[in-house]
Amino acid sequence: MKRALGALAAALVFANAASASALTRDEIMSRAKGFTYHPWRSAAANQRGTCASENASYASLSKPGDYVGLPYDWGGYMSLFTFDQGIARGLGAGSQSTDGILQCTVGLDCSGFVSQAWGVGHFTTSSLDQTSGAIAASALLPGDVYNKAGYHVAMYSHKLAN
Repeated sequence: MKRALGALAAALVFANAASASALTRDEIMSRAKGFTYHPWRSAAANQRGTCASENASYASLSKPGDYVGLPYDWGGYMSLFTFDQGIARGLGAGSQSTDGILQCTVGLDCSGFVSQAWGVGHFTTSSLDQTSGAIAASALLPGDVYNKAGYHVAMYSHKLAN
């Protein structure tokens, strides 16, 4: 069910995760936390990856060491298992939007993160409305998202106490 946003409709789309999949809100938040708190180790190979040097601006994003949470990877959409396999194979840890979508990097971008948490397949910021409906900002619940189509999406988890 879609609900109008009034004056905010041109700039903001709030998507309701509950209508996006059969997962409960608790399951969506648990999946999101899995990606947010996933431990991994970056090695020297993950700084270089396997890309040609002209596409390797991502190389400085991951110094060797221990990390928590998947790196940002433009166009990235993958499971934790696929991410871990890619890191083990020496793929680059993350990339920037200026790199374009690279096959030699691993991680998630904003819509890849939401798509994985919702368990709905891969949607972009421009196509999330195909699996969700608009709601008012005051109706946000954990697992819902703020989506600016073609630009960025962020998942709502909770309101900070005043």
